[in-house]
Amino acid sequence: MNIGDAIKKAVDTGAEIYSVIGTIKSVDKSKRTCVVEPVDGSPEIFGVRYTATESDSAGFIANPADGAFVVVTFFDDNNAFVSLVTQIDTFVMNNETGDMKTILLDLIAMIEKITVPTPAGASSTPINFSELEPIKEAINGLFE
Repeated sequence: MNIGDAIKKAVDTGAEIYSVIGTIKSVDKSKRTCVVEPVDGSPEIFGVRYTATESDSAGFIANPADGAFVVVTFFDDNNAFVSLVTQIDTFVMNNETGDMKTILLDLIAMIEKITVPTPAGASSTPINFSELEPIKEAINGLFE
């Protein structure tokens, strides 16, 4: 069931939609779910989704960081999702044409290969070549 279906079901049945505040205890990036420990001391909440559907593999996905504070919204006793999060670990941004991480790393790779024709022949490696490495590291740290 995706989040849209859960909202429709909650509205149709008159179920109360409510939220709790908690912290992320663990994240399962393959299932796009997490375990949340409510700050009020109630039992941990397992299988909390942080994407709109159970099988999201495309679009914009923000993987929450362990220990981040979150607001978990419930549609019923068995369906909950992260509606707000204070800290993100990594992002996924993609669609049918590609993903942002690959596009950015490909761009950096092309910049590293830039040469410019000069009267003395083609230029050599760009003088700021070494400055591109920290940018690649930042991209790899930001995107899944």
